[in-house]
Amino acid sequence: MKPNQEVYDSRYMMYAMMSPLFQMQVMAKSSGTTRKRISKNNLVKLLISFPPLEEQKRIVAKIEEIFAIINQIGTKKEEALSIIRNIRQTALQDAIRGVLVEQEENDEPASVLYEKIQAEKEQLVIEKKIKKEKPLLEIDKNEIPFEIPKNWRWTRLGDLGFFKKGPFGSALTKSIFVEDSLESIKVYEQKNAIQSDCTLGEYFITKDYYEEKMASNTVMPGDIIVSCAGTIGKSYIIPDGARLGIINQALMRIRVYTINKQYFRLIFNHVIHTDGAQGKGSAIKNIPPMKVLNNLLVPLPPLAEQERIVEKIDEIMAICDQMEAIFDGSSEVKENFKVV
Repeated sequence: MKPNQEVYDSRYMMYAMMSPLFQMQVMAKSSGTTRKRISKNNLVKLLISFPPLEEQKRIVAKIEEIFAIINQIGTKKEEALSIIRNIRQTALQDAIRGVLVEQEENDEPASVLYEKIQAEKEQLVIEKKIKKEKPLLEIDKNEIPFEIPKNWRWTRLGDLGFFKKGPFGSALTKSIFVEDSLESIKVYEQKNAIQSDCTLGEYFITKDYYEEKMASNTVMPGDIIVSCAGTIGKSYIIPDGARLGIINQALMRIRVYTINKQYFRLIFNHVIHTDGAQGKGSAIKNIPPMKVLNNLLVPLPPLAEQERIVEKIDEIMAICDQMEAIFDGSSEVKENFKVV
């Protein structure tokens, strides 16, 4: 392959083809048992992420910076894993502070997005899809923990979504559960959020009980569920095609307004672990009470920047996953592929 250097960076192409996504495609299209081979016809059909040239160069620079660090520490597994964890944390901190991706002058500012969110909330109240809630606390400038870009906006977490905790324990006892059937309604559990899998679970209720008592706890595609006991704060977006169900006692359901759901998960995970959410100096033990949760302060970027942030975080986390797998000894070096 002879790259056109005005279109793409050959080093980016190399790293992209080393990525788990590309390698999975190669595995799926390869033949052979002891030595895998992929034909040229199949190779050219594989998908590859293709950002603008300048973005390719920035990605390459970050990857090579990480690899340089790894080369310095050699094979010291614990040191390597610690550095990778720090890379993850730094990326998340940069995302929240507005320094992970470049600012775009043409982005609609977050102040406009905020007004759209308020209008959406008002409409949902009119349609009686949500209840009108008390106004959240005004933001005091002394609360603001750090500076954000000028086209961002500080807001309260409760302004970005509608939160619903699961029913009381007495509402979902073993005597209520029934066998699965075409008419039964699924009960989503913590393991669905923790393992990011909507198909897990073996508890169901009747359609009649759902309609009479449990409809307010409904879970549907697009909802975010969050684990609230034991393993705290793990979240999962219910995918399209998932089964209609309800949250159980150990889950919270979140329906966000006009923002990127993956960005919401990022900031939600950050703020529920802060001192303000848990009490100064304390480790997270429980999801904060609703009053505390709704009033947590969060930075709101323009919608277009939210999407860029999520894309960049996904790239960084994929690289970190691959490096962790290498240092954990759980990744085989794929050197057995041959283009034929």
